Amino acid sequence: MKLKRKQDWPEILAARVEAYRHEPFRWGVHDCALFCADVIQAMTGIDFAEQFRGRYENREEAEKFYPNGLREFVGRFLYPEISPKFAQRGDVVFFDSPGFGNALGICIGHMVASSRERGMEFIPMHQWIAAWRIG
Repeated sequence: MKLKRKQDWPEILAARVEAYRHEPFRWGVHDCALFCADVIQAMTGIDFAEQFRGRYENREEAEKFYPNGLREFVGRFLYPEISPKFAQRGDVVFFDSPGFGNALGICIGHMVASSRERGMEFIPMHQWIAAWRIG
């Protein structure tokens, strides 16, 4: 789906990252996928997570929504997939998180912001696997 960002999307992106900076990870409430969906909704007005939000409380329940993997699941909503080396601010990035597994975040430049157990973490480019353009 081709998304159109609001004119003030850079300010929206910065505000969302700051608002979630100290918010702890909670499955179905504030996890990496819902963080991305919240940012996308704020920047574009489209909520991809409406049908999933609050409907799972742990990894096993979340994985029922994406039995073929998180990357394939995201690809159903956002396309085309692009090389992570072409990701720009505000794009969704899929990466491998040591000790956690596959996860999602929002590109904020040379790092990806993602919801983690202690709050927001910033993931370096060498961990990025795939990306999707937002707008």
